[in-house]
Amino acid sequence: MDSLPDEEGKEFVFGESESKWPFRMFVVRRGSEVRGFVNSCPHLHLTLNYFPDRFVTRDKANILCANHGAVFNHDDGHCIAGPCAGQDLEPVPVVIEEGMIQIA
Repeated sequence: MDSLPDEEGKEFVFGESESKWPFRMFVVRRGSEVRGFVNSCPHLHLTLNYFPDRFVTRDKANILCANHGAVFNHDDGHCIAGPCAGQDLEPVPVVIEEGMIQIA
């Protein structure tokens, strides 16, 4: 948890890095709350981040898909603007135990 700055995100990739389709997810933090999502935009199923660990808008108010500008709520991953408005990011349940973020 200490390595995830407040109002920022971090990507995690599971599986072989050379694999065409490893499992990619990210977490975003707001204070003591952390939410996890599959790193795939519902618009074209591309990863949201263009640069490592950049998942939020400049004002840090929302999650951003850097590919086509879709904007999502931090709390539930609901798309509020952009080409996939009304759709949702796929959640990944996470918990914090002893300062560590874990998939629930």
